[in-house]
Amino acid sequence: VTTSTKSYYDTLGWAVPLIYVGHTGKVKMIIPFDMGSSYDQSQYEPTYYDMVQYRFENQY
Repeated sequence: VTTSTKSYYDTLGWAVPLIYVGHTGKVKMIIPFDMGSSYDQSQYEPTYYDMVQYRFENQY
């Protein structure tokens, strides 16, 4: 994620799994279009991620 792509990942679809996933947790995700980016919502396109690893700051 970079500053120019950050807005793609600042959606509800990325936040919902946080209650189930800890630091360095790996998941596969299908984000429904209505929980995705504004582009995904406008295109009615869900997004599939084969592997997402959550990493939290100040966790060792």
